[in-house]
Amino acid sequence: MSTPDAATGPPDVSAAANHDAHGRHGSDASWPDDVLTDLVGTHERALLAYAQRMLGGDWQGAQDAVQETFLRLCREDRRKIEHRVVPWLYSVCRTRVIDMQRTKRARPMDTSEVMVADPRPDASTAAADDEEQSQLALEVERLTPRQQEVIRLRLQAGLSYREIAEVTGLTVSNVGFHLHAAVRSLKDSLAVSP
Repeated sequence: MSTPDAATGPPDVSAAANHDAHGRHGSDASWPDDVLTDLVGTHERALLAYAQRMLGGDWQGAQDAVQETFLRLCREDRRKIEHRVVPWLYSVCRTRVIDMQRTKRARPMDTSEVMVADPRPDASTAAADDEEQSQLALEVERLTPRQQEVIRLRLQAGLSYREIAEVTGLTVSNVGFHLHAAVRSLKDSLAVSP
């Protein structure tokens, strides 16, 4: 599978999709190519944004995490997860990002890995130039990491409380608590901002 980018489009998942978890070709457990293509097209951008935020803006790391997420989807028994595929994607992506962060902290930093910012603005940079967007983003960054995660999963990924609970390992009521606290905090801070 190739790394997704704007020039080549979504990754080609068909080769991995034609084999089930045991390497058998074309079983009932495998994902049809059109379903995989639809899932990638529908969820890739949101997963990339989610992973990139969790990785502190590391676009290449986010691409790696999302690519690994879709590869795991190809190997997963479709019958076991098709009724909850969206929270499964976020859960796998989240776990992969956490693993990447642990690995990165565990080894000394190589100066050749230091990323240089691309001087060309992308779509998210252009949107962030809007003053209200910038203020909101700043206020979201002031939330606790848990509040940031649940609010992004709810508002940007569109997950339900139950799905967020499944992704994060929290209870549904705890998700509601964190979302309520985050919204209240954002409302209070934006109300006092000039």
